Amino acid sequence: MTFAFPFRKARAPEPIPARARALLRAHVAPYRRLDAAGREALERAAARLRREKHVQGCGGFRVTERARWTIAGHAALLLLGRDMDGLPGWRTTLVYPAGYRARGARHLGAGVVGEEAEERAGEATRDVIVLSWSDAVADEGRLVLHETAHQVDFHFGLTEHLLDRTAADLTPWQRAWRRAYRAFRASVARGGRPGLDPYAAEDPAEFFAVATEDFFTAPRRWARRFPRLHALLRDVYRFDPLAGSGGSANVSSVRPGK
Repeated sequence: MTFAFPFRKARAPEPIPARARALLRAHVAPYRRLDAAGREALERAAARLRREKHVQGCGGFRVTERARWTIAGHAALLLLGRDMDGLPGWRTTLVYPAGYRARGARHLGAGVVGEEAEERAGEATRDVIVLSWSDAVADEGRLVLHETAHQVDFHFGLTEHLLDRTAADLTPWQRAWRRAYRAFRASVARGGRPGLDPYAAEDPAEFFAVATEDFFTAPRRWARRFPRLHALLRDVYRFDPLAGSGGSANVSSVRPGK
């Protein structure tokens, strides 16, 4: 079964500078595994993100062309099959040299919620992505993929209130994703070893973001271990990393939830 998501035709290819191509090849490992069509699509998507998303250094981080293209290149992996209108809600990327401290909610028990400073490597809101540079360049850019996946989630409204809504209010894709998430969470609660970072059990949004990491960085292992989830993510991204280039078939233009 294939689930439907909106699709807009990508803009005509725009050549990127040779220096930018060299940066992608050197610092975006998945770029090197793509076929020629996939590399061209990634260059096009990365150039758009490089042009449209403001990147700001924080905590003394100096934004370089390497940083801009490394971030854009990893994020562009998620846009290989469909441009998603360039994820227009995401406008700014804040980059720290390493982990940073931010205030977050802490459950103190008896329904009491407090705030405390905590160390973070990254986070995403609807218009901002925050990254630790040292983490962004580690482990094949998983952090960038993770936070960009949240932007994809925001763009389509995939997991918002997913656990609170009735089945009738969900698309077939959302119902399938909720079933998969609940099964994964139950496995983690039983102490199982489900083959995915247990942090994915936090909520359906984190499940989507963590799954996206493996989908793009370890597609063969991922597809063997989670064939159903692989198919669900392939429907979202309109791309199969096992094939090496974008444009998987049978995705129509019906918006989720309609």
